[in-house]
Parts: sequence; structure tokens; C-alpha cells
Amino acid sequence: MRAHDNPFSTDRLLKLRYLPQNETWDGIYRRLEALRFHAAIVGPEGSGKTTLLEDLQPFLRASGFAPHLIYLSTEARPIKLQRLAAILPQANPSCAVLLDSAELLGRAAWAYCRWRLRNAGGVIITAHCAGRLPILVKCSTSPELLRLLLDKLCVADHSRACFAEDVFLKHAGNIRAALLDYYDQFARV
Repeated sequence: MRAHDNPFSTDRLLKLRYLPQNETWDGIYRRLEALRFHAAIVGPEGSGKTTLLEDLQPFLRASGFAPHLIYLSTEARPIKLQRLAAILPQANPSCAVLLDSAELLGRAAWAYCRWRLRNAGGVIITAHCAGRLPILVKCSTSPELLRLLLDKLCVADHSRACFAEDVFLKHAGNIRAALLDYYDQFARV
């Protein structure tokens, strides 16, 4: 199968958006407002933290903020203060900084980040563990979520969707890894 024809191609996977589990978008927005736009999205790898962070941008714009999304990467670990200073915006009350993978910041870098963003109207981070900011959403996954995503991808081979629980368990709940596994399965067809 050609990569473009694979139902799990990157362009199709990137179109999948965050699906709230046991809550509503309205509830997420109200909680974010109650937290004065300073919050953390926490959860294990592949649970939708980055997707949720990205999906908050239109809401933040509608609330009068200029969102500034920063992706930290494991390749740049440890994050040096000079690099952090270069990527952090000039924070002001109309700015909302969305910082993906905040757990990559050591104690000193996190303290510097908080000081540098002290005037920001909002700071929303993703992290694997709680503790840096109040929790907005604790992301989790399930075989049912994986099945729902398979349906959204309109996977014609529903026999593979029947094995969603096996693929989910194989990847310890990491939905991203499970979807990449499906990509490999379809690539062999």
C-alpha cells in the first residue's frame, strides 16, 4: 500500500483532534477561566496532551488572547536558559503562552520561565506529572477511545478495529504508538 493511501498516514492522523473523556469542551473552558488561564494538562505519553493544547488556541483567541505555542523537544534536553530566553515571547496580559513538554525544564529553567512569563495573561503547559500549575485536564486513554479514533479515520477494515484492545495494551495505552502500529499493519497489506 502506498503511504498516501494508508488510512493512518500522518496527514490523516494530524486531522484527529482531542476528544474530551467524561467531560465537555464547555466544562474545560469554564475550568480554564476559573484557573485564570494558568493551568497544566497532565497525562502519560500519547494521551492527547499536545492535541488538547493545540485545540485550546481558538478558544484563547476568542477570549482576547494572542496564543503563543512553544514545543519543547527531547532532542534539546537539557533546555538551557539561553535557548529558553530565545523562544519565550515578550509576555504581556494579552499573551497566552502554551508550553508543550514542560517536564523537560529543570528546576532552574522552570523558575526562569515562570519569572519571564509573570506578566502573561495565560500560561498553559503539558507535563507527564502534576505539580507545576493547577491541573486543567488529566488526559487518559482507553480501548474505547482508540476504537472511536479508528471510526473517525473511517478504517474500512473493521476486523482490525476489533483488535483495538490488544493494540492498546501492546502499547501500554499510548494512543499515538497504537495508531503508528496500525500504520505499519496497513503498510504491509
